[in-house]
Amino acid sequence: MLAYGTSAQALQAFLRKRILARNAVCEQFIDAQATPLARACREMAARFVAGGRLLAFGRGAYATDAMHVSVEFIHPVIVGKRALPAMDVSMAPQAWTQTIANEHDMAIAFGPPRGDADLNAVLLAARARGAMTIAWPGADADYAVTSPSDDAHVHQELFELLGHTMYESVQVFLEHLSRHEGDHEGLGFLYPFLENAPQPEEDVLGEVAASIRMKGADANAL
Repeated sequence: MLAYGTSAQALQAFLRKRILARNAVCEQFIDAQATPLARACREMAARFVAGGRLLAFGRGAYATDAMHVSVEFIHPVIVGKRALPAMDVSMAPQAWTQTIANEHDMAIAFGPPRGDADLNAVLLAARARGAMTIAWPGADADYAVTSPSDDAHVHQELFELLGHTMYESVQVFLEHLSRHEGDHEGLGFLYPFLENAPQPEEDVLGEVAASIRMKGADANAL
C-alpha cells in the first residue's frame, strides 16, 4: 500500500509494477484457457442452436459479472448478429435453475478467487438437469477454471476478459454452423478465416483459440 502524500514518481512506479505483474498473470491465464474456452464455446453454440439458454449468477460483487455476461449475449455488440437468450438469475439461482434448467441450457457461476461453495452446489443441481456447467472459478463443472490470482481485482478483470471472448467465440461457431447451411453473411470482417470455404470444425477451433490469445495480448498492450 502507498502512504498518504506519496510522490507522483513513486505512484507511477507502483502502478507500473502492478500492471506488469497483472500482464504476466493475464498472458499465462489466457494462453492456458484459449483452447478449453474455444471447446466450451463450440458446445455452447450447439446448445444455443438447440434452443438452450445461458443462466448466469453470482453473489455480491460477482453478481455484476453475471449481469455483464448476460447483456453481452442478449444485446449483441457485433452488428448483424442475433441476440442469444441469457438471463442473470443471481437473485435466486437455486430456485431458477431447479425450475427452468433443461438439457439444452448452460449455467455459469461467478465467484471470488477461492470460489463459492453454495453456487457450486447450484451448478451441480443444474448439471443433474442436463445443463452444461461453467464454474468461474471452480473445480467441478463441465468447464471449470481455477482463479489465476488471489488479487480480487485481477481475478475479476481476467474472468471478465474471458466473458468477452466467450461471447465473440460463440458467435464465431454459430457463424461456422450457418456457413455449412449456406448462410455466408457474417463475421469475416473480424475473423478473416471465416471468409474462406467452410473449414473442418477442428480447424475453426484452432483459429478461435488463436484469436482468444490475440485478444489477451491486446488487453496487455492496452
